[in-house]
Amino acid sequence: MSSKTLSKGQQNFIWVSIACVDFIKLPLKDILSNQIKPADLYQRIKSSPTNRKDYLRKKQENICFIPPPGQPDYNDFDVTLLYTLIRNLCAASLNPTSLNPTRGWGKVPDSSHMRIGDDIERLRLMRNKFAHANSAGIPDAEFQALWNDLKLVIQRIQTFMNSMGSNVNYEQKLADIERTDFGFGDLQKYKLFLEATLNQLKEERIEEISIKGADRVVWGEKTCFEADLKQKEIHVSHWSISWQRVRGSVTNQIDISNEKYSDSTRTKLVIHSVCKDDEGEYQAVLARESNGNKRKIESNAIFLHVMGERPVFEVWRVTTEGKSVTIHYKVKNNAPRLNDIKWKKNGEGLVLKTQKYVGGGLSDSYLRITSPNETDKGTYSCTLTNAVGFTSKAVTFDIPKATIATESEVSLGSTAQITSKVSSTLPLSEFKWQSSVDGNAFECIDVNERKYHGSCHLINPLLLIQNTTFDDILYYRLLAWNKIGGCVSNTVILNVIGNPPNITCSHETCFDSRSIKLIAKVYLYETCHTIQKVVWTVNDEEIDQRGLGGKFSEVSVDSPCLTIHNVNCCDAGSYKITATNAVGSTTSDAIVLNIPEVILAKFDEKEDGTQWVTVTIKSIPEPSRVQWRKKEKNSDRFQPINVNAEEFKGSSCLFPHSVLVIKQRKQLENFTFQIKIKNFIGTRKMTIQDLLNLVPGTMNSEIVSPDEINDGSLNETYNDEVAGIKFAILFDDLADHFPEEKFQKLKDLIQSSKKVKNIKSLNEARSARDCIRILDSENLFTKSDVTFVQFLLRRTECKDLENKCVEYAKGQRALGFYEKQPEDGFKHVYFHVTGDLSNFNKEKRRNIRETVAAMVGCKTNRVSLNGYRGSESFIAIVSIEVIYVGKLVAINKQDRYRFVRLDIDYFTIDFIKVILKLSQESQRVDYHEHVPKTKQHRIIPPNESTFVPSKVGVDTSSRFLHKMEDEESMETSLKSQRVDYHGHVQKTEQHTILPPNESTFVSSKVRVDTSTGFLRKMTDEKSMETSLKSQRVDYQGHVQKTEQHTIIPPNESTFVQSKVRVDTCTGFLRKMADETEMNRMKLFLGKTLRLRTIELKRRK
Repeated sequence: MSSKTLSKGQQNFIWVSIACVDFIKLPLKDILSNQIKPADLYQRIKSSPTNRKDYLRKKQENICFIPPPGQPDYNDFDVTLLYTLIRNLCAASLNPTSLNPTRGWGKVPDSSHMRIGDDIERLRLMRNKFAHANSAGIPDAEFQALWNDLKLVIQRIQTFMNSMGSNVNYEQKLADIERTDFGFGDLQKYKLFLEATLNQLKEERIEEISIKGADRVVWGEKTCFEADLKQKEIHVSHWSISWQRVRGSVTNQIDISNEKYSDSTRTKLVIHSVCKDDEGEYQAVLARESNGNKRKIESNAIFLHVMGERPVFEVWRVTTEGKSVTIHYKVKNNAPRLNDIKWKKNGEGLVLKTQKYVGGGLSDSYLRITSPNETDKGTYSCTLTNAVGFTSKAVTFDIPKATIATESEVSLGSTAQITSKVSSTLPLSEFKWQSSVDGNAFECIDVNERKYHGSCHLINPLLLIQNTTFDDILYYRLLAWNKIGGCVSNTVILNVIGNPPNITCSHETCFDSRSIKLIAKVYLYETCHTIQKVVWTVNDEEIDQRGLGGKFSEVSVDSPCLTIHNVNCCDAGSYKITATNAVGSTTSDAIVLNIPEVILAKFDEKEDGTQWVTVTIKSIPEPSRVQWRKKEKNSDRFQPINVNAEEFKGSSCLFPHSVLVIKQRKQLENFTFQIKIKNFIGTRKMTIQDLLNLVPGTMNSEIVSPDEINDGSLNETYNDEVAGIKFAILFDDLADHFPEEKFQKLKDLIQSSKKVKNIKSLNEARSARDCIRILDSENLFTKSDVTFVQFLLRRTECKDLENKCVEYAKGQRALGFYEKQPEDGFKHVYFHVTGDLSNFNKEKRRNIRETVAAMVGCKTNRVSLNGYRGSESFIAIVSIEVIYVGKLVAINKQDRYRFVRLDIDYFTIDFIKVILKLSQESQRVDYHEHVPKTKQHRIIPPNESTFVPSKVGVDTSSRFLHKMEDEESMETSLKSQRVDYHGHVQKTEQHTILPPNESTFVSSKVRVDTSTGFLRKMTDEKSMETSLKSQRVDYQGHVQKTEQHTIIPPNESTFVQSKVRVDTCTGFLRKMADETEMNRMKLFLGKTLRLRTIELKRRK
């Protein structure tokens, strides 16, 4: 139908009519359906706390209140019914803040109110406005305002419904209405809709009786409800009027004769002193009975809200002024009034009538605590009471709690920041930062110093330490106070990291270009401080790289190596490189350019008589030529030696170790031998005699024993340059490979040794590298002494790392515990030396070799020092020929004293331990206990009446008894012991062993004379007892070992010596324990005799 016959205003009217009559129902129906399904509507109305008759008319009830199994059709509901059901049934099913209108149901919402309930109210108001619309037309301006408002409302409801899971598009339907043209017939139809809507609104407002009155009354005041009869034909005289209060499902009839409702009438209800019990819905009820029929008409309901609540604190805060703490409080001005106020501390009533407290009453607005201190700590509560109930507020006063934190590591030179977190119920009144060296004694930090900068805020103070140095590695803490008292924070330690550069140096020689490259490796442990500068110096003067015409290569941080071109004698000097970063500077070890140096490394005399001279060459730059030369004694000219010639076979001219082999010893007497080494700097020439003169302790005229040069210990001629490099490698290996799980044990061992002075640095050590660095700085781990580190590695069971120390000590001749294997035909003797290995100098080493050689009767060059072992002091390992072992074991008293003077208290060889120095306490053996142990040790001499013990001796090599063949052999034996024969005869002629009888013989009276090796008898019982006490012999053990050791020779001429030996512990006779021990000893003796035979043949 064309719209040309309609005006614009009429067209606007039709659009509004369609929106208000048909369209508005859609969102309301969807909201109701989303919240209450049609099948559930009956039960929801029935169980509603509000009586359905209060909001549903009979006609509406017939449409919606349908008992199951029937169910209503929401499409039949008009806008009025939909709105009524949503208002009374759905508001409680959703979040009230989103569905209930801001001002409540039935009220006009403000433009700022945007709840869904506000928009539902706007749709209701729009429908009512349509009912009063002018059918002649709606002006454009009015239409646009109304239509835009409708669009906004629909948009918000659509968003809400989609969020609830419904898929709706109200905006599209509203746009379709606006795009439709309507004709005159449509205008007439919607005019009729207008009249019908208006009549419906009038019907909704027609009530036979209604009441009016305030729905909100303040607690304790009076209120009144009045009834209004709408129909004039209703006469009050024919009807009874009563009042009722409905609370939930309970309806109470009101007795207006009660004093509570005095002044009430049939049409007026007066309620005095309203309280919470008076809340509920109030209605007036008309009732009449005629001809047995009862009729009852209920008025509208007004829900009375009692506007009264428990006290509310409007103000509750704490302030500190001067020397007091004040709790400010203020109660919200609402009814009913306060009737009591109580204060408590920690749950107990507070007595306010003292000088300690000011205020705190009903008429006051504060409670002041004067001169607070730590006794005022606690929880303070205030309880306010009125007719409704009581309300409490509490606050806790306590000292502050502070924690501080900082970064785990701070780079040297940067700014360190120590933050704090302070919790306090009272504002801080003061704080201080403190520091300490040891974590015990703290001193306050002046934050006004240039070094420090601290925040002045009393909330979470901050400390900044600028340009940090290693002096800032301290313990820090924060002290904070409030009016109650103070606290101390946790302690943190500032870890300032940074190291100066590390430098390792080496060199390369280029013979083609006649140059040398000084190689420097400059590196850092941490990358936080980059290298800023590198400088090379020669003889401690900086090298001018640009002023010498290209003599030196350019050097930079990225390329620190220095190349010296066209090297000559003018370039000799000590070259060092210095690298600098923000932490400091490091200067390398010197690389000395000089003419070659030669050191005698080893001088050996082989069994075939050849002399082997081994030298070590030190040369930077590397030598361009090494040559052995010789000249006759009366000649002035040296001739080159052909090292490949037969007479010098085995010789070499290699760098760094050259060897000269001299076949005949006479050549040393007839010729002078010289080594000549040449490098770019110059030439070095040295004869063998010159080399020998460099060895400390030797004279110019003597040929030094090879063992004196290479005795397994630290010589004063060790190679310092090579040792420095090797030591750096050893340092790095130990630091990198020490097990982390053993780190704490390492620290404990170092600390308990009491050798380290800087205990603070040791406590702060975080790795094995730190510990080793401390040992290095305190000279406990040096290039020339690794003994203490060996001890630590042994105790921590780091065998591989200990072996590295051993290899270093052997290779660099540093102080250390190690053992070289003996050569064939030699055996190790282990001498326990009291004292420190570092004090075992050249003279003492030579003395021990000379003493052993003199004792066993061999040349000094047949005795060598082959290493050291750790002990309570240390053990020197001496290598001697096997043939001399027996002589050493049969040591006499005089030689014992010689060893004692060398600080040696005992030595061991094989399984034999020879104690050289015995304490007085160790010499106590009970004589009476010793007699029963040896009573079966019978010695049957050649004849019973006389026995010349001087004819029976002890073999010094085996410790077995043997008989002298004749006087001559006895005299020879005595001479070998440095004992005068005739004097010995006089001393021993009375030493006749006369047993009491043949069957018993107290052998305990017979011992071996330690000075001669011959048997002798104790003078008397007392000397016997004294001698026994010096031997430390266990009584029970000795009985078991000696009770069967009976010596019974077959006859006078033969003596079975293999079964009888001298006990090395006591000097008394004992027999082999079993055949196995005896056989082992026989093998040992056989080998000894063979080696002695070989030695005698060699000497002949």
